[in-house]
Amino acid sequence: MSTETMVSTLRERRLSLGGERRDVAARIQTEQARYTELTEELDRIEGLLEFYGALDPVPVDPTPPSPTPEPPADGAWRAEAVRILEEHGGPLHYRELYHMLAVRGFPFGGRTPEAVLLSSLSRARTTFTAVGRGGYWLTGVEIPAAASQAWGPARRPQRPQPIGRRGKRGST
Repeated sequence: MSTETMVSTLRERRLSLGGERRDVAARIQTEQARYTELTEELDRIEGLLEFYGALDPVPVDPTPPSPTPEPPADGAWRAEAVRILEEHGGPLHYRELYHMLAVRGFPFGGRTPEAVLLSSLSRARTTFTAVGRGGYWLTGVEIPAAASQAWGPARRPQRPQPIGRRGKRGST
């Protein structure tokens, strides 16, 4: 197959997939609007049934679909992370901390939610301090003795500089 044929085929496929993706997006929006309409109508009917005292004890839709999680409010997840670290009594790896936050109702969005938390932790230097490889603890709070031995030094030591040529390359 020649390069021109391959490029032409790829362009046609790209156009086809782009059109299909637009169609799917439009259907999703339509279905989301319909879902909202149905939810509102069910709420109105349940309100009337409750008014007449005829509301069934079993809900119509016990498990609604879970939408994409909204990112937690900045201060809320930090406060919960501080609580988790204090309860644990020592540093936690960011993945463990993510799972504990998610269980408590603080999911992070994005393609890799754990990486989103890691980025947020590393930016929150006034609250969290990096400990060892991937671990985090509370800034300004001494690490308990048992936990500090498990995590090792806070930062990897600097590499020693090579002996000999210290100037720029090529200079004599």
